[in-house]
Amino acid sequence: MKAICSTAALIVLAACQTQPEKPKPAQAILWDVTIVCPSTSALGSANITATAHVILKHEGVYVGRIVNSVGNSGLFGAVIEENALKVRVEYPGVSPIRAALFADDKNQRLLGQDSNGCALAIDLPEELRSL
Repeated sequence: MKAICSTAALIVLAACQTQPEKPKPAQAILWDVTIVCPSTSALGSANITATAHVILKHEGVYVGRIVNSVGNSGLFGAVIEENALKVRVEYPGVSPIRAALFADDKNQRLLGQDSNGCALAIDLPEELRSL
């Protein structure tokens, strides 16, 4: 009788383990972006803030949408390569904006210059400070 109960328990356990898990939707992470453009930049003198709603597509690759303080909305993509975060932003009707960003000494911000000649800073979310 014990053997039958054990066999039944194994069959039930096996049936439970074969059910596939539903994939969890990726959680968007908010990246706060500050852009400071000197008068010599392609945009002229400007201070712009933006928020990127980003998800991890796969290891080292981030994608999402970005909205800035002057009303532009576009696509955001970033790839970790060596010690830099390579960023590409595409706003409709504008050439893509590119930047290579590097972590500050405290690993709390990424700093760099974009292809318009503007200083760019991203406050690193907690989830990324250990990368």
